[in-house]
Amino acid sequence: MIHIGIDVGWSEKRPSCGVALSDGRLPLRGSRRCLRLGGGRIRAACFRLSDLALVLSEWSSEQPEQLADAIIVIDGPLGPGGPPDHDRAVDKQCGTGAFKGRAQPTPISHPSSKPFVGATYKLLEALGPNTFVCINGERPQAGITIIETNPTVALAVMMPQVGLGEIPTRKRPLPFRGALVAAKSDWYWRKGACRQVARALATGKSCDEIAGVSDHEMCAALTCLALAHQFSQTACDGSRAVALGNSDGVYLLPADVDRSWMDGFRSVCWGRVSFGDHGSDYDNDIKTASMLPDPSLWIDDTPEPEQCELAKGDYTVLILADPGGVWQKHNPWLRDMPSPMRLVPVDKADYTIELRRASTCETSGQWTVSPSALEVVRRLAGQRHDVGLSLRNPHSIKVKILD
Repeated sequence: MIHIGIDVGWSEKRPSCGVALSDGRLPLRGSRRCLRLGGGRIRAACFRLSDLALVLSEWSSEQPEQLADAIIVIDGPLGPGGPPDHDRAVDKQCGTGAFKGRAQPTPISHPSSKPFVGATYKLLEALGPNTFVCINGERPQAGITIIETNPTVALAVMMPQVGLGEIPTRKRPLPFRGALVAAKSDWYWRKGACRQVARALATGKSCDEIAGVSDHEMCAALTCLALAHQFSQTACDGSRAVALGNSDGVYLLPADVDRSWMDGFRSVCWGRVSFGDHGSDYDNDIKTASMLPDPSLWIDDTPEPEQCELAKGDYTVLILADPGGVWQKHNPWLRDMPSPMRLVPVDKADYTIELRRASTCETSGQWTVSPSALEVVRRLAGQRHDVGLSLRNPHSIKVKILD
């Protein structure tokens, strides 16, 4: 049996899709970057949407025996009879109550869901006709079983609930060990959920190797892969999975949930939840907690749908935290981008920002920005001329990546 985790993105300008697989011989040709973990037993890679669709199509046609009994957990909207076309109970359940502001799924009616659904079913079509969308927890005797999850929700419930002020948003990134983090899923992963994912996938030193991954798409794909093993009851630590939702759609989630999330699991579609204390995994870094950004720079802290955090399409967030330039550690999506590149702020389409790799970028991760970072902030946010940029006073801008 082969297990695969897929994080769906729809960008053709950057590798916004992540894939992780274990114990398989399936090739990952065309990936932008690839990791071998756990002694090579687990592989993770990032692709552009069209490149991943091609890889899945090649798997289906050239190595059907590998997919004859496969489990794929995917971060993409699935319906029981085809693409979902109306809002689902599971999206609302995991975006309200205890989840509100901590994990904010996107309803199907939201404009960003159209490309998300389209990309998901482009990948399903590439896998061929022998696929079965699992809603009720049952698997067919043969073929590809595919189940939906939401990695942000899955990672959140692995950790104790914290106050909304301790969770980043696109407009309010938070520092963690020298890097600013804007995506909630990345925050949960780095603060400790990575350890539970790793224990489901490996043992010994390999756990540290998996927990040390920081790439956004790969972390999401590894979370999906762990859930695939939990669903088939083959997780290394014996952990299992449950599902929230109903007949319109489900999220596959870990069954071992921190007890602070009990209110969010009063209605379970299938599986059995086990509540426990996960505080020992939580990295409550005192230095991190003391470095919250200046509240005067929080323009709008209203919770947004998770997909609007822009990790999946040609829109993204540019985080500025240094008047000297732009840094990859705050903007990891820059790693695969060409130099120079042009960005247009979404709120000011007539203003172009150009980024170039610094001569030492391979070691420093620095890009130069024109106009300067300070000028960009002053122009776009109407800041006073003595504004400063630092980890404590960062500024994030929603931008579109130009061709």
